[in-house]
Amino acid sequence: MMLAIREAANDMSPYVRKTAANAIAKLYALDPEMKDELVMIIGKLLADKTILVTGSAVQAFEQVCPERIDLIHKNYRRLCNLIIDVDEWGQVTVLSMLTRYARTQFVDPNKTYEDDKTDFYGDNKKKEEKDEEEDDSPEKRTYIMDSDHRLLLRVTKPLLQSRNSA
Repeated sequence: MMLAIREAANDMSPYVRKTAANAIAKLYALDPEMKDELVMIIGKLLADKTILVTGSAVQAFEQVCPERIDLIHKNYRRLCNLIIDVDEWGQVTVLSMLTRYARTQFVDPNKTYEDDKTDFYGDNKKKEEKDEEEDDSPEKRTYIMDSDHRLLLRVTKPLLQSRNSA
């Protein structure tokens, strides 16, 4: 079975490669011990340039090895740029995967960055005095959004106007 999937993943037809990606999740459900070999095939399918394969490859990634963020690093920008053209079910899968990736790899833009000014032994001043001092101190830093984070937001914005109910 593994040999057939490996050959199908290298086939010239994108339909055959898409079917191979769909079969990876089924084979993993039957035999989880083949995970390492399947992850190698998933990595190759994630790098596939055909839009038809992308949705199924990401679905296989999500089912077999969602913890392997390193497979996404290499293909992040390409996946962001292809999300508009992927089929409807694939859009949902790719978007959820990219959302999880963004939450783990990028800094939270809503978080305020303040230096912690507590004393070592916990002998803090009264809350009123502390609030007065914070108003005067320019310790807050502004957040500069990463270009890859901005890319994700820019390419997913048109999906809000999509007819896809998901």
